[in-house]
Amino acid sequence: MQSAIRSIDAINRWIGRAASLALLPMLVFAFTVVVLRYAFGLSYTWLQESYIWLNSVVFIGMVGYTLREERHVRVDLLYSRLTPKGRAIVNIAGVILCIWPLIGVVLWSSYSPIMRSWRLLERSPNVGGLPFVYLHKSLIFAFCLLLMLQGLSLLMKSIEVLRGRRTFEASP
Repeated sequence: MQSAIRSIDAINRWIGRAASLALLPMLVFAFTVVVLRYAFGLSYTWLQESYIWLNSVVFIGMVGYTLREERHVRVDLLYSRLTPKGRAIVNIAGVILCIWPLIGVVLWSSYSPIMRSWRLLERSPNVGGLPFVYLHKSLIFAFCLLLMLQGLSLLMKSIEVLRGRRTFEASP
């Protein structure tokens, strides 16, 4: 179980850090769009779509990393007062009752539109927009995979806490 946890954590750490590299280009593109539009009256659809796509890469690439680093939204008012075993139980319930059902709903509702996009090799509907919209839409699958894997890691860590083999503070 330890090697699976380490592997999943390493994958999400690497992908999260790699995705964070898109932050600077995203900021530069957004700044450029604003300057071109308001200072020079110019607009480039591909440039506007580029920073939107980069935002998707950042958000989706960071989802597993954020859960791994415990930077996600949680009501710490109660959670922080729980014992490690209490936290483990909350985490197990959260993965099984919240994270994985959310992933199921997202996969269920996005599968057909994404497959249709691939069949059509969908491009931007805007003149001058980016091609490969089907690749951009496929990031939804990456979101589900990264979150599902990190949820599995959290579940395994929590089971180990309940078995007395691990503490949350000592997590790698």
